[in-house]
Amino acid sequence: MIRYGEFGKPIYTMDVPVAEQMRHQKYVDRLVKSMRGRIIIGTALHLAIKELEKVEGAHRQISTLQDMRSILESDHFINIHDDGDDYSASDES
Repeated sequence: MIRYGEFGKPIYTMDVPVAEQMRHQKYVDRLVKSMRGRIIIGTALHLAIKELEKVEGAHRQISTLQDMRSILESDHFINIHDDGDDYSASDES
């Protein structure tokens, strides 16, 4: 099992052989860079934004929403949920 420490640096644990952990990490790295991974992450961002927008009052995380919208609007991740939502980061102040 791989845990992540400060700045996303992997911390390898002793219950899984290091070679297997490294193999899994390479798989995840390739997946994130692939079209499928970009779609998966785009979908996750889309759903997370929709849920976070439901939060009202002091618990609403405006800067997190703005950052998530900016990431989703970038060319790197793909939002296949074209339901007319405009994720403009400047929607909230």
